[in-house]
Amino acid sequence: MSKASYHEMIEESAASGRQQEAAAISHSIELMSGADAEDANPKDKVIALHFTRRLWELLLRDLASPENGLPRSLRADLISIGLGILRDLEKVRQRQKESFETTISLSKIIYEGLK
Repeated sequence: MSKASYHEMIEESAASGRQQEAAAISHSIELMSGADAEDANPKDKVIALHFTRRLWELLLRDLASPENGLPRSLRADLISIGLGILRDLEKVRQRQKESFETTISLSKIIYEGLK
């Protein structure tokens, strides 16, 4: 395999990873938005909480990994955002907050950055 084709494969793999992350975050946004709707049932909120929490736990593990190729400062910023999202989700879970509004807003910013 030539060096050029190896780099192309790595770039394609990274792009595919970003697309998967963007799709997962988009799905999370849809779940949270649905759970915040007036006609949502309590199960919608549980599903949105569970999915979004698991997603960010996975993303944080990846960001903390030494193998992650993002620049250290960007990883640190994303970890801070992810921890903030987890704190916000916990407030929703404990009914200290009624809405996913903050987490939806942050997730949209991350989503746009992945596109």
